Amino acid sequence: MTSPEKIPVIIAVGDFASGVTSWALRLREAFEAHPRYRILLMNCTDTRNRIADFDLHAASARRARELLAAFDTAIVVPNFVWDLIPICVEINATGKQLRCIGYCRADSEPEYYAPLRWYAPAFAQFATVSPACTRALAERLDRDPASIHTLPAGVHVPEMLDRAWQTAPIRLAYGGRIVQEQKRVMDFVPLVAALEARGVDFRFDIAGVGPQRDELERSIAGVDTAGRVRFHPRRKPPEMPAFWADHDVFVQVSDFEGTSNSMLESMAAGVVPVLTRTASGVDGIVAHGENGFLAPPGDMDALADAIAQLASDPARLARMGAAAHAAVRPCAMPRHVELFAAMLNAALEAPPAAWPEGRPLAPPEPFHGVRLAPDHAVPGKRRIAILFPSPLRGGAEDYALAVAAGAVRAGHDVHAACSKRTALRDLTRDFFRAGVFHHTLEICDVGPKSGQALFYKRFTRTIRLLRRLKPDAALYMLCGMQYGFLSLLACAVAKTPTLVVFQLVRDDIRIPPRRRAIYRWMRARGQRYVAVSAENRDRLARAFGMPPDEILVIPNGVRIDRFAFDDEQRAGARARVREALNLPPDAVLCLTVGRLSHQKGHDILVPAIPHVVARFPGVHFLWAGDGPREKKLRALLVTYGASPHVTLLGRRDDMPELLNACDLLVHPARFEGQPFSVLEAMAAGLPVVSAAASGIPEIIAHEVHGLLCRPDDIGALRDAILDALADPEAMARRADAARERVAEFSEDAMIAQTLRALDALADGP
Repeated sequence: MTSPEKIPVIIAVGDFASGVTSWALRLREAFEAHPRYRILLMNCTDTRNRIADFDLHAASARRARELLAAFDTAIVVPNFVWDLIPICVEINATGKQLRCIGYCRADSEPEYYAPLRWYAPAFAQFATVSPACTRALAERLDRDPASIHTLPAGVHVPEMLDRAWQTAPIRLAYGGRIVQEQKRVMDFVPLVAALEARGVDFRFDIAGVGPQRDELERSIAGVDTAGRVRFHPRRKPPEMPAFWADHDVFVQVSDFEGTSNSMLESMAAGVVPVLTRTASGVDGIVAHGENGFLAPPGDMDALADAIAQLASDPARLARMGAAAHAAVRPCAMPRHVELFAAMLNAALEAPPAAWPEGRPLAPPEPFHGVRLAPDHAVPGKRRIAILFPSPLRGGAEDYALAVAAGAVRAGHDVHAACSKRTALRDLTRDFFRAGVFHHTLEICDVGPKSGQALFYKRFTRTIRLLRRLKPDAALYMLCGMQYGFLSLLACAVAKTPTLVVFQLVRDDIRIPPRRRAIYRWMRARGQRYVAVSAENRDRLARAFGMPPDEILVIPNGVRIDRFAFDDEQRAGARARVREALNLPPDAVLCLTVGRLSHQKGHDILVPAIPHVVARFPGVHFLWAGDGPREKKLRALLVTYGASPHVTLLGRRDDMPELLNACDLLVHPARFEGQPFSVLEAMAAGLPVVSAAASGIPEIIAHEVHGLLCRPDDIGALRDAILDALADPEAMARRADAARERVAEFSEDAMIAQTLRALDALADGP
């Protein structure tokens, strides 16, 4: 595995084109002639991209344990694979000599500072990529500052530059992950527009992959760029020097960075960096106006002005390019190898990774980073796959998260598969924090013949994922019965027992007879249906032509304690929300929660608002949620003169506070499954006025737990709101009754029933 006279240094990376992977490949090459150490790269993902030749492959905890236990003495650099730390501690308990080095690669509390602080006792030494990160880490650790080494990524820096710069067009470049979180790639759209507005002759090459690539391409296509922006596939690390040498300006618009590998590589090629001034990584390397330009994150006008200056002054461009090359000489690879080896020497002088007795090794929740698949042979532990086709996050998606988190707490190995769209970024983060393994999978469905190749591709990928995971059971969460047909077929073909939860069933959706027959075949292959209300169950039975008693009803549930504020907490919430919205302290707030879509009925509420405000001038309406009808609804508010009385809040993450701050929930939906927003309002003790849509009367009895009105009836909704506001004491009594009623709809009960149904499927024939 390694020469006996050399000490192995195992660097954990992912099988994707990132700055860390590029750095590790260069470091391995540079250490080939080193007399004491040899670098081994461990691929800790299972993407099968194969962007490089790796020495070790360990996508699971079991495999990582086997590989690391084979070394009597080694140095391990886990980078962002934090699951390796407990494994090293476990192996050292058997008498092995593994030293760990904690590497801080970005100025980020959740990504680096928090895990490094938690696992600090297991690290022999620490490294950071910038002086700013070193200072920040030293403030958080109770360790000798000498154990923290500042090591920006090493790059190949040519002795002399043999290149020319051009300004007609000036050549811009970005290379890296195309993601909005951290990298803010969607800021390239206003940047391109600003350059066009300034008349800059430019060409912009964007190389990389990521979840926002398609969205970015579509958005830039909407700007009149005359084909100036070109997208390129992911480049392998050895190809990047030639890519940089063909450009004049490196553009980066990140929220935060460490010391960007792309920045250093491009500057080594004489490319002028035009960057956002991140909290770390640029100080001491980029001097504004001398070898690059810096601007606050989000200020695309400032970046466009800087590029325009360079495009108008060829001599300055060449001068700053040469200065950029000179500025990165201290990061040249020979110097980096020298500093890195000194850190390795210091690590060998420290004791092996150990852990204080009595201190828990596992953190309260998993840290952000690359996760290793857990060990599988745990008695009583099931592997559960959760799939859903949603492009947006709403109540149905939070349902999937709640069940997944509950399954993890029950000791199961849980994997979630969904799209990696921008609107789901927070959801995938929350899955990760709950200990759920996330897989990117575009759920397949039927569609026009022109897209059959794409649907077939997604269909086969779903089958491959299920056959690779081999789940004991799958939970398929559908926001409507018209979705996910081909994915359900994939589950049946893969022989995966599947519990299909229909969050919404509409009477106007028809299932053709031929497809009904296929659904029957899939049910015979181990699929069982769940509805969230009795009303939805009966609709579902009619749609599929099956007996209602074959459909399980599991009502939605909420975490009641999360919404139940005491009087002091509620008073504080009321004051904070009104102050934040610049509303009077005595303003009466009517809250509507839900996506801005046809289903949720905001357009039914709009004509009622002027009548309500005319009778109760102190009333103000709040809408929490976003969606496709926002523009039309804003225009409708203007038409009815209701705009001054309505505030659109967008998507909110503070629903407990918002519900406790308001005076009335108004829910005008046309059709529903069993809305989480109504259950949450009941748990918060907030009076409810709702349309009696679908399964809502199963949770709210009219004039007992709230007021109900006919769906899609503007006059009935208006009168119900007026009645509620005219008699707040009666509504308070109904809210108290609703709070008692909602105890029957707890999240714990929902999770327990769902897990029992999954167990029954897994144990079935």
